[in-house]
Amino acid sequence: MEKALIVVGILLFLYFGLKKLEVKSFGTRNKLEFENIYEFEGFRMNYRTLGEGAPVVLLHGSMYSPPWDGFENKLAEHFKVYTPDMPGFGGSEPIDGHVHNTDLFADAFCEFIKSEDLQESPIISLSLGTVVSAKSASQGCIKGKLMFVGAPSKVSGITTKLLQVTPLSVRRIIVSTRWGKDKLLIPSLNSNIGSKNKEDNSDFIRDLETTDPRSIVDINYLREINIEFPESLKKVDNEIVYIYGENDTQKDEVSFLTKDFIQIDGAGHNIFSSKPDQLLKKLLELLK
Repeated sequence: MEKALIVVGILLFLYFGLKKLEVKSFGTRNKLEFENIYEFEGFRMNYRTLGEGAPVVLLHGSMYSPPWDGFENKLAEHFKVYTPDMPGFGGSEPIDGHVHNTDLFADAFCEFIKSEDLQESPIISLSLGTVVSAKSASQGCIKGKLMFVGAPSKVSGITTKLLQVTPLSVRRIIVSTRWGKDKLLIPSLNSNIGSKNKEDNSDFIRDLETTDPRSIVDINYLREINIEFPESLKKVDNEIVYIYGENDTQKDEVSFLTKDFIQIDGAGHNIFSSKPDQLLKKLLELLK
């Protein structure tokens, strides 16, 4: 009996110690300032607007919220551009007590779309943002054209699988550290999009620090991309255009999503950064 109590005591100590470290990890984020606010689940979400004219929405992917590298300014020369931050990204607050996955992001995105009356507006989304867009459209809150840039088709790899089987609290703690971002998260991402690992990831890590750890690692990439994404697309009636960079390995598995896509030569996964002018030209053709 005494040994059993000792074991229970140790387990409780480890559990509450882990939870304390988990909560502490949330404070590692360098949250961006609010620009415009809409509310979701009682928390403040951030979005930006640029330019004038017909509205277009840019929806970021996973990891961090401003992956556009100035592309949003180029697009704003032709349209009024909206760039919302999903919960825990950029300037938006995380939703305490919730798992930060694509279901939560889709609900938040629908709330944003309704709050700004953008139901008929075209949505340009990047990477995991395409999953969020598809889930939002399957709920009926988006009626406009969907332009999927670098839509994920298959996630795999030992590091990715290892992260997914790690308990959620532990994942949050690991990814809140510089080591976890540098040695686990970034290599896992690069292996799935065909990018080479760099010796110095300082710039990328700085960008990642604007995102709450929950919004980075709560997503079950294997399930939400490999299974839920294609299932959501079956419920979507919107016109969808797929765009991939020539060097994005995600296009190699895209046949079960679509048989037709636009390729931007010389571009990587984030075409907004690698070939912005070529992408802008193609998007202007599609939007006009």
